[in-house]
Amino acid sequence: MASIFEDDNSKMPKDTMRWLEWNLSRTLLFLAENNLLEVNGFWQSHGANLFLRLMQSSQEDVQERATKGLAAFIYVGDDYEACVYHERAEAVMHDGGTPILLKLAKSWKESFQAEAASAVANLLSIATNEVPLSLVFLLFSTSHSFE
Repeated sequence: MASIFEDDNSKMPKDTMRWLEWNLSRTLLFLAENNLLEVNGFWQSHGANLFLRLMQSSQEDVQERATKGLAAFIYVGDDYEACVYHERAEAVMHDGGTPILLKLAKSWKESFQAEAASAVANLLSIATNEVPLSLVFLLFSTSHSFE
């Protein structure tokens, strides 16, 4: 499935590509939010790359779901216990996810800002073990340009 985005897809009709992105973003978000252990091998191999590719879609709803899914992909938690998947977070950083997240965090849409800030906070927590989300919001708000 990941090869659809890696190969030259210029010959694929735009409507087909939009449909694939839309459906794939919904499916990946569901899988990330439910953290099904049966798909851990898939996540390790393709998860970061797919989410990052979908975050660059021309469709805003696809970008939003992919950003939300990426945050869930990196961080798994509930009311009792939470953890950051270090291997997944490192894959996101290795595949160029930080600049993409920062770009989305500067979006005029608050939902993009919140999801991107959450994902960045999860990435930062690898190095610092605990980064207050308010600090991440402060960093983004001071670097946000209103053009």
